[in-house]
Amino acid sequence: MKWKQSLKLVSVISLVQLITLSSAFASLLTFDFEATKHYEQENIYNYDRNERVYGETQYTPITPVNLSLTYDIDFNSAPSDSFWWDTVDHKGYGEENIEEGKHYSYYSSAFRADLITQETPFTNELKLLMPLEDDSPAGTSSSNPSIWFFSTVVTDIATGDIIQEESYEYFKLNHGKGFQNDPDDLWYHHSIEVWMILPTFFTMAEANQYSVSEIQTFLSDRQDLNIIYNEQIDIADYSENDSSKNTLIGYTAKGTHVFEVPEPSTLAIFALAMLGFVSRRAVL
Repeated sequence: MKWKQSLKLVSVISLVQLITLSSAFASLLTFDFEATKHYEQENIYNYDRNERVYGETQYTPITPVNLSLTYDIDFNSAPSDSFWWDTVDHKGYGEENIEEGKHYSYYSSAFRADLITQETPFTNELKLLMPLEDDSPAGTSSSNPSIWFFSTVVTDIATGDIIQEESYEYFKLNHGKGFQNDPDDLWYHHSIEVWMILPTFFTMAEANQYSVSEIQTFLSDRQDLNIIYNEQIDIADYSENDSSKNTLIGYTAKGTHVFEVPEPSTLAIFALAMLGFVSRRAVL
């Protein structure tokens, strides 16, 4: 009989480990926004000069609209050190250069982030501006659901001081899809973006050495984030050989965020109770 009790004990321990480990890195990031503006903008990209020229953005006030977005972020497969890491679920990149007496240090890191609420009050309206996607053999591109963390630290080489007005950190959450039905058609891309911009307090030596836990800390602890919601349709015309024209139509909002790492679930607590019960039976 004891071997059966031992088997039960091993089974319950395995269940507890499975549940607790699966939730250890699960993270939900929720935003509450108030949208107040509709906007349109055109820009031209010149391929010969590798230059984009933006036209003036036209803003139109709208009746305030409240909306909420929740992202499920997967930190589970990310390594403890994200520098120069490249996998399906996580990417890290760092770079430094010197220009005009300044030392620039750049860092970026990406994790998978699925948008749970995939529509807003504006989504269907904006998608009506897109034709239906057909089965034509043309270039189709889709943007992966992701959260990007960027850092730029600029230091004065002569003094060693951080130049705050040129240094910043930000998160960008992206969810969208783009396609064109034929090589001669316009290219359409619908996207929902969230930008979280914050001042940086890191030194040059620390700039390219962020760990996953530090990035999580930014999301949970920093309350000085400037959070901007942006949902838009990007319509691109590539008919000119030396340039392309993009028309952006969308909505913008400001908001607040809540970042939470869920506690062990009720099922995990039940499994722990079962572990205690089976352990007691095994001893008896």
